[in-house]
Amino acid sequence: MSRAIPKRRQAPIDYALFGAALALLVIGVVMVYSASAISAEKALGSPLYFFKRQLIFGIVSLFAMGAFSRYDYNRLREWVFPAFVVVCLMLVAALFFPPVGGARRWIRLGPVGIQPAEFAKLLSVVFLAAYLDKKHSKLGQLIPGSSCRWASSGCSWS
Repeated sequence: MSRAIPKRRQAPIDYALFGAALALLVIGVVMVYSASAISAEKALGSPLYFFKRQLIFGIVSLFAMGAFSRYDYNRLREWVFPAFVVVCLMLVAALFFPPVGGARRWIRLGPVGIQPAEFAKLLSVVFLAAYLDKKHSKLGQLIPGSSCRWASSGCSWS
């Protein structure tokens, strides 16, 4: 019952948006260096440790931004509901992992730790957009128009 999604024409690169993202990246990397150089020198022996690490993450993020900018976001509708179920399960699963810093918000998988609440925040926006697109005729009614929005917001705020 999925609607056929027409093929999207590739839009040119928005250089103003790319420039703003790049400027924020550079400012963030410089701020990390200025805030952590002395403590990194004392604790790790290299003032550039956190700077290099943030720079690597920034470069990887630029490539990810380029890849995702070419993705047709209309195709996200197909994955919204399964992803929402997975994120809700991850939020519940985080309660059964050992606490980190006194809070049970993290899922540790070896050296990698993820915080499901961050995925829930992003997915709640995508979920609500898909819901509002699909059910726009019922939005004037109190219960049918609001219950799903309240449930998605409550799940992502946990």
